[in-house]
Amino acid sequence: MVQYEFSFIDQVEKQESSRIRAMQPRRFSSEVGWGSPLFMRRKDLERSKHLKNDSFMIRCDIVVVTASSSFLTVPPPPSIQQNLTSLLLSGEGADVTFKVGDETFLAHRCVLAARSPVFKAELFGPMKEGTTTSAIRIHDMEPLVFKLLLHFIYSDSVPNIGDIYDDEDDNDEAIWQHLLVAADIYDLPKLRMICEEKCT
Repeated sequence: MVQYEFSFIDQVEKQESSRIRAMQPRRFSSEVGWGSPLFMRRKDLERSKHLKNDSFMIRCDIVVVTASSSFLTVPPPPSIQQNLTSLLLSGEGADVTFKVGDETFLAHRCVLAARSPVFKAELFGPMKEGTTTSAIRIHDMEPLVFKLLLHFIYSDSVPNIGDIYDDEDDNDEAIWQHLLVAADIYDLPKLRMICEEKCT
């Protein structure tokens, strides 16, 4: 539903917002085409003061009263993955610490538990390791693999290994294989599928 007014560009009196808002609202639809049965004769147009150098400009002022959802602004795509990744990188609000090799990682128990049934059992089950003040030690896993695991848990994607690991002597395929083992340990089916594709 819109209120509107067509005018020649120099008809300032027709372009006032109070005049446009006083117009009867009309329904516009993409399914219906319509026009005005009132036309100006060519000779009248040629005598019109609005015709300058064989041309004229028409202005259309529109006030949208109500809009169909298809015409509304489309919201931006969800950014929860970016938000969670930023949370992981900042460590803000972290409530659990992991010790992997010589490295320490901060994380959020709720995020880990929501993404992995194994973490859920470890952090909220009978042992409740996440409530301890000391770091939880992860054995038999390289720090890089655990870092990739956490990144996947927070972002639902795995970064390019080369972007975070520049040791050319190491084989990327070996890292993917270790990450595949981690995906099995923490019951992450999507990560398992990604790793299987990279290992083949």
